[in-house]
Amino acid sequence: MKKKLRIKKSRKILIVKKNDNKSASVESKLSEKFCPDAPEQVETAFGEFSTEILGDLKSASSREWLETDGLGGFASGTISGIRTRRYHALLLTAVKPPVERKVLVNGLEEQIESEGNCFNLSSHLYKPNVIYPDGYKKIAKFSLYPWPRWQYSFTTSDGKNIVIEKELFIPKNRQMTVIRWKIIQGESALLTVKPLISGRDYHSISHLDHSIDASFEAGASFEAGASFEAGKNYVSWKPKKEIPNIFASHNGEYQHAPHSYYQFLYEVEAERGMDCVEDLWCPGIFSFNLVRGKNAVMIFSVNAPLKKPSSIARRLASLERTRRGAQPKNVKEALRKSIDNYIVKRGKGLTVIAGYPWFTDWGRDTFISLRGIISAGRIKEAGIILKEWAGKESEGMLPNHFPDLGEEPQYNSVDASLWYVIVVGEYLAKTNYKDAEKFYPTLTAIMRGYRDGTRFGIKKTEDGLLFAGESGTQLTWMDAKVDGICFTPRIGKPVEIEALWLNSIRTMLTIDKKVLSKLSIPKPELTLWERIFTIGLDTFRKRFWNENKNSLFDVIDGPDGDDDSIRPNQIIALALPHPLVNKERMKSVLNTVEKTLLTPLGLRSLAPEEKNYTGRYTGNRKERDAAYHNGTVWPWLTGAFIEAWLKVHTGKDSRKEVVKFLDGIGNHIMSFGLGHVSEIADADAPHEPKGCPFQAWSVAELLRIYDGILIKK
Repeated sequence: MKKKLRIKKSRKILIVKKNDNKSASVESKLSEKFCPDAPEQVETAFGEFSTEILGDLKSASSREWLETDGLGGFASGTISGIRTRRYHALLLTAVKPPVERKVLVNGLEEQIESEGNCFNLSSHLYKPNVIYPDGYKKIAKFSLYPWPRWQYSFTTSDGKNIVIEKELFIPKNRQMTVIRWKIIQGESALLTVKPLISGRDYHSISHLDHSIDASFEAGASFEAGASFEAGKNYVSWKPKKEIPNIFASHNGEYQHAPHSYYQFLYEVEAERGMDCVEDLWCPGIFSFNLVRGKNAVMIFSVNAPLKKPSSIARRLASLERTRRGAQPKNVKEALRKSIDNYIVKRGKGLTVIAGYPWFTDWGRDTFISLRGIISAGRIKEAGIILKEWAGKESEGMLPNHFPDLGEEPQYNSVDASLWYVIVVGEYLAKTNYKDAEKFYPTLTAIMRGYRDGTRFGIKKTEDGLLFAGESGTQLTWMDAKVDGICFTPRIGKPVEIEALWLNSIRTMLTIDKKVLSKLSIPKPELTLWERIFTIGLDTFRKRFWNENKNSLFDVIDGPDGDDDSIRPNQIIALALPHPLVNKERMKSVLNTVEKTLLTPLGLRSLAPEEKNYTGRYTGNRKERDAAYHNGTVWPWLTGAFIEAWLKVHTGKDSRKEVVKFLDGIGNHIMSFGLGHVSEIADADAPHEPKGCPFQAWSVAELLRIYDGILIKK
C-alpha cells in the first residue's frame, strides 16, 4: 500500500539568475522587482523543476501544466504524472469549437524495458489512495517550455544509467496531441504504451459498461528500422457513437488487446465534493524500439489519421518552436506567452476562454481580459474578438455565458455589456477610432437599452444611476447561485455597476465627438447623455460615501436598504478611467481596502469582520459557492487595486514602490497552474490557490498592470 497522496503548495519559484547590468532601464528595474529571482544556488532555468520539487510528491502533484489548441480543446495534467482532476487528459477536443468538449484520451500506461530490467514512466492514483505504478519516482527533471518535457532516470541492475525524455505538445488550431519519447542516455530500450480512454463529456466521469465498442481499424505496422514514410501506420477507435473517431498515428507496432482499468481516484475532485472515481478502457498495446537518435512518436487526433507521423511530428515541432519563440526569463514574459492560450476561435471570429479546465467563454471575463490583451499589444486580435461579440447583442445586452453544450447564450449580467463599451473605447483610442462606425450600432443599442429598460429590471432611474436585479437573479460578477440560492444577489444599485455606467456614458461621449463628422448623431441626444452623466455623478458622490467606515457603500437602494459591507467592488469604481470621487476620499477607500482586503494573491471579496465572511474555499459545491464571494481572494482584482493606488500615490517613485504588491503573485506563477495565475485563493493565510489553475482575467490583469500601468509607453 502506498502512502496517501496529499497536495501542498510550495511558494518557491525557479528562475534564472539576475542580469547584473547596472545601466538597466526603468523597465528592467521594474521587471526585476516584479519578477523575483530564485536563490543563486538554484541553477534551474525559469519553468524548469529538478529533484527539489519533483522529489516531493505533494508539491509535484499540485503543479499543473496546460497545452491548448486554439479551438477550445486542451491537454493538462500534473508534473508528477498523476491525474488529480477529471479534466486531466491528453486529447480533449471541442466538437463545436469552442464548446461541446469531449475527453477522448485520458492518459497512458508507459513502461521501459532495458538490459533485462523493467521501469515505469507512468503513475496513477487508485481508490483507496494507492499509487501505482511508481514512475513519479524516476522523474529527474521537468521543463515547461517550449512545452511540457519530462526526463526519467533509471539505473539497471548492472549499474548502467538510462535517461528517457518524453515531450508533449498541441499544435495551434489542430485537434491533436503530439507525444515523443527518446533516449538521452543509454543505447536501446523497448517502450510499451497503453492508451487509457473514456470518450465522455469533460464535466462527467466514466463508469465502464457494455456500451463500449471494442472494434478498431488498424493501419500498417512496421518492424524497427523499416521506412516509416510508407503505408498508413495508424489505429482508429470509436468506443461510443456520440464521440469523434480517435486516431493514434504512430511509428511502432500495435497489438489489439482490449481490457479495462478500474477506480482511478481524482483527489482534487474528492476535495471539491464531486464524483471522483473513474473507470477507463484500454484498446491495446503500442510498442517501440527506442534507439539513440530516433524518436518514438504517437499523435492522438480526431477526424483523420496522419500517414507519416514521424516527419509530421518533426515539422509540427519546428513550426511550434518558431511560433512560441524564446523561453521566457521572468514572470512578465511568461504571462505574455500564457495569454495566447485563452484566445480561441468562435465562428468566423475569436473569443476568450474564461479559464481552464472548466470554463467556456463568458462575456464579462472576455471584456475584462481584453484590457490586458490590448495592453500587451495584441490589438488586431482584440478587434476581431470585439466584432465577434458585437453580433450577439440582444435587447441592449451582450451574453454573459455560452453554455457547454451549445445552447442559446445566457444574458444574465448587468456589467458585461458596460465593460464592452469601455473596452471598445480603449480599443478605438489605440486605433485612432478608425472602426468606430462598425461598433456604433452595438454601443448605442446597449446604452439606450440600459437607459430605457431591458431584462432583469435593468433601467436608469431619475437620479441618473442604474437599477438592476430581480428576486432570484445575480447579475454582477459576484454571481454564485446553487439550488436557487443567490449568495450575493446585490439587487439595487451596486457601486461598481454605477461606476461602469457613468464611465460608459463618458466613453460614448468621447466616441461621439471623435466620429461626429462621420455619423449623423443628433445634438439633443448628446445633450441628454451629458445631463444624465451630471445628475448621476452628483448622486453617486452624495449617496455612496459611507462616513462611518471611510469607504463606499457596496449597494444602495436594495430590498433591505443600503449595504455597507466592505467589499472590493469600490476599488473597481476608483480604478476606472473617469474618477467619481475626490482624491481625499479615494485615499480613505484605498486605506480601508488595503487594511481589510489585500492579500499576497489579490483582494478578498469580503472583509474578515463582516457577517458572512468565510476564510476557506472548500467543501461541496454549495459550501464552496457560499464562500466564493464572501471572503475568497480574487487575483484579477490586483489590477484595479494597483491602478487606484497609483492614482492616490503620484510621487516620482510610486511605480517602483507599487510592485511590492506583486511579490506574492510572482511566486505563485510556478506553484499551481504553471505559467499562469489562478482564479481564486483562500481568504485566510496561507491563501492556498483554488478554483481554475489557469484563469484568463487573472493573467490579463497582471499583463495590464505591467504593460499598461507600471510602464507608461
